[in-house]
Amino acid sequence: MEDELKVFLDENKTDLVELETKPFRILQFRNHLIALSGIGLINAGACASYIAAKYSPTSFFNIGLAGAPTNAKVEILQPLIISNVYHGGVDAQVFGYEYGQTPKEPVTFVSDKNLIEKLQLQTNYELGMLASSDSFVGSLALYETFIAPLKKEISLIDMEAFGYYQIATKFNLPIISLKIVSDILNKHGDNDKQFIEILAQGSQIIAQVMVKYLK
Repeated sequence: MEDELKVFLDENKTDLVELETKPFRILQFRNHLIALSGIGLINAGACASYIAAKYSPTSFFNIGLAGAPTNAKVEILQPLIISNVYHGGVDAQVFGYEYGQTPKEPVTFVSDKNLIEKLQLQTNYELGMLASSDSFVGSLALYETFIAPLKKEISLIDMEAFGYYQIATKFNLPIISLKIVSDILNKHGDNDKQFIEILAQGSQIIAQVMVKYLK
């Protein structure tokens, strides 16, 4: 979401060059490209494919806010480096695949070890696993429907990361993701309200990490 990047965009106007606005907003920051994909797995995958095909990047860095399940050992505004991602919404078990596994695709996609080491040296953040879904998982019922069947220790849930990872893997490009906890399922009130209330603070953390990582 563009709102998640608001602080970074506002604070770095003089270093940003807008390259495209359609089909995706793409900016150049120093020697890096910043792409805003929009919401959802299809938008994420389409944007990653567009960038990979047109601009030939050397790696992908996904950053943004994400919600956490009730049992996750995380705090609001805690940043986590994503170790690997799962799809909370694919069910081809009738054909012998695991829940969350697209037929003839890996069960999970992993972050590049070298990029993890680089980010940990800069931040010392903990690692966590993430699940992506095209549904906003804002209730226990949705969690039980889409995420629980993965039977993994999922720390965060978003709506885009799996799309980026799947495309990065197809293009043989290293990828890493950093997510900031925006809301925790059924804690501190409604999840959509939690997200809105924490958005400005999360955007500030995103800006700080991006300036450090993209130096």
